[in-house]
Amino acid sequence: MRLIVFLIRSVSFDLKVKNLANKLLLSKTETEKKRTKSINKKELLKLNNTRIKALFNSLPNSNLIKDFGFQIDSHYTDSSGIIGSLYQYKNSKILIHNTNIKEWEGFEGIVFKNDLEYFRFTDKTIGLNAFLRTIGNTTIKFVNNTIIYIDSKINSKLVEPLKMELARDTNYGTFDIETALDINNKFIPVSCGWKNKKNYKDYIITNYDSTESMFKNCFDDMFNHNNYTWYAHNLGGFDSVFILNILFKFYTKTKVQFKDGKPLSIKVSITTKDNNNKNNTKNLVFKDSYKIQPFSIRNLIKANDITTQKLYFPYLFLRTDNINYEGKLPDKSFYDNISDLEYNKIAYEFKDKIWVLKDELLKYMKNDIVSLYQIIDKFSKEMFDLENLNITSVSTLSSITLKTYLTNYYNKKKTPIHIPRHANYLDIKNAYFGGRVEVFKGFVENIYIYDVVSLYPSCMLKDLPIGNICRSIDTNIDNYFGFCYASVNVPKGIRAPILPFRLDNGSIIYPTGNWSGWYTSEILKKARFSKNVAIKVHHGYKMDKSNELFSKFVEKYSQIKINAEKEGNNAKRTTAKLILNSLYGRFGLKYEPYTIDFVESNVADQIAINHEVFDRVSFDNNIDFIKYTTAPSELLKELNREVYNKLKNKTDLDGEHVVRALTISAMITSYASILMNPFLNMPDNPCYYTDTDSLFMKYPLEDKYTGKELGKFSFKGIAKRAYFISPKTYCLIMEDDSVIIKCKGLDNKLLNENHFKELLSGNNVTIDTSKIFTNLKKGTGSIKSMKLTIKPEINNRKFIKSEGLNFDSEPYHVIDGVIQ
Repeated sequence: MRLIVFLIRSVSFDLKVKNLANKLLLSKTETEKKRTKSINKKELLKLNNTRIKALFNSLPNSNLIKDFGFQIDSHYTDSSGIIGSLYQYKNSKILIHNTNIKEWEGFEGIVFKNDLEYFRFTDKTIGLNAFLRTIGNTTIKFVNNTIIYIDSKINSKLVEPLKMELARDTNYGTFDIETALDINNKFIPVSCGWKNKKNYKDYIITNYDSTESMFKNCFDDMFNHNNYTWYAHNLGGFDSVFILNILFKFYTKTKVQFKDGKPLSIKVSITTKDNNNKNNTKNLVFKDSYKIQPFSIRNLIKANDITTQKLYFPYLFLRTDNINYEGKLPDKSFYDNISDLEYNKIAYEFKDKIWVLKDELLKYMKNDIVSLYQIIDKFSKEMFDLENLNITSVSTLSSITLKTYLTNYYNKKKTPIHIPRHANYLDIKNAYFGGRVEVFKGFVENIYIYDVVSLYPSCMLKDLPIGNICRSIDTNIDNYFGFCYASVNVPKGIRAPILPFRLDNGSIIYPTGNWSGWYTSEILKKARFSKNVAIKVHHGYKMDKSNELFSKFVEKYSQIKINAEKEGNNAKRTTAKLILNSLYGRFGLKYEPYTIDFVESNVADQIAINHEVFDRVSFDNNIDFIKYTTAPSELLKELNREVYNKLKNKTDLDGEHVVRALTISAMITSYASILMNPFLNMPDNPCYYTDTDSLFMKYPLEDKYTGKELGKFSFKGIAKRAYFISPKTYCLIMEDDSVIIKCKGLDNKLLNENHFKELLSGNNVTIDTSKIFTNLKKGTGSIKSMKLTIKPEINNRKFIKSEGLNFDSEPYHVIDGVIQ
């Protein structure tokens, strides 16, 4: 197994940058600093006092006309033509008009100060001695003249629909490089190639004086195809390491887009003069095909019925010093993941002829490039036929899915999606929990395995949050659809409590005990009714709801998937499945508090003043790789408050919008937990292990729970023996003696049942493997042998020793938010 690790040299402030910053910082006096803080506090108090006066001092805590003071005029007309009764209340005048609004008992009113309109309000009776008062975006509930709660609607950015694309973009191709190990076990590129609709071309190091010149020749040829998108499988994880330095050296207009710290796309431009001395600009874009088709090429070939098959190549044999090898076929040990049957086929082919390494390398690379092109071409046609969408316009599968939805399914009038402001996003983020993975027992025999049919898509058909969020101090959970900050008390004796608890290190447990935290209103209601959990709501966010937000989208792609299965159309089935499972998560993308970029060194110096820098790497051609905080630095706040405020507003960290609707994703994953939880607590049919949408049960589920419909359970088989060591680490011996092994972070082929017996006994297991390390600055990678140790431990439940070598587990117990 090969793991890839990026090594980036961390660089502190340049000395001249630090000296400049200190000089500017010291120029501010202590008096100026104190005055700035004082002004801010004064303005804040001013705003708060204005709101308090508007809400409480200018109106009675009653909607009875007799409490609005004495009547001045029973037929008063204000400057805008509104006619009503005018009253004197304390220092204000109140115009009451438009009674019995929309068949509700109530009225509208205008408050005047100094004969000028101050604000408008609406009172609506909702019950005996109870009414709602609305002033602007704020609604107050009164019962018996006492404020019960205050709701304040928070205006936020509305997501707009996208326009349909009219013509399919066919300006795309595929690109790949092959590397060999040198005497220091470093990867050196030895060949590269590309393909578009009409052309294929490859390049090999033996025809050039350097890797640099080989790539330069390749890229110059690719520029002959202007405005093309070139897909490389695993661009961000491997290929980009070897080409970025070359691109920056020869093509200064190179812009890199990052995702999760790795290059997602690379846009390169060159400008030349034509025969008329006019500028002629050409562009090419590299994108990572793995981000839109997240499987190995071999699996994609199978899933999409691609005619060009992936070949086998002895990568462990290929070295920089033997690239001209001609002779016998290398031994099977030099091949990775090849069966005896496949190797014997190759051996038979070369029984009476010479095996030429360069020829086989180029043949292997060509098949990879051509098959990837066929995969991308098929996906491109599929998406345009289905949705009039060009895959080249975005860079990830989730972005393709989001664009599909916003173009063809989103109705902003009926089911508006709003983007929460950052402060609200942070609260709701605490109510967003991923899939549940837990071990309940270490070893069991003859268990029944089930998966939910499209767990998250089924939850997308339920009521989901729409519209603006409304901040509320309401303490009644039954008045909420949305998110609540609550104190909970989960009684002992529950095998699998429903409420998650986030530890300081970010990991999740499902304990008993008492603590406080953010949750969706729906999971709190479920916990209260099904598990007798005591809940005290402190405050939260209310939202409107609709079960039509994704209904047409889910129904269409579910039907496409079902029809494709019947027709045996693997490609269409794969596309539908990927799209169905990608949309919900796109709304819940985490907020990245940092930016990664390649910039000129002088620009990097300025960034180092404006932001806090995590990493900075200088290239030889006056280009710096820099990773820095999205928010402006506290240093800049002291140096230049005006620039600081501009950057702060621009970076969405103080009252502005974060481009993701986390409210939707949080509610969907909450529904998924609600669906799964009863099956973890069946008294007569214990569950031994669960992973998000899967159950490993002692007995079969009742027929009413199983089926092919969304949200039903699909039977996957019986395991004769099952070893559950820790979350994501298990071994299943199935009825037909096939073996299924999962171990996060390790090639499953390196493990067998005996390893899991050792782990069950409480012993560590050490496996020999290798890792790939890449160096962004040098543009190289290396492979190193290493030992990886697997430890038998479960961290999210309390370990209980059982009979023999087996074990059980139970929930942790928490008191006042602290694990006992």
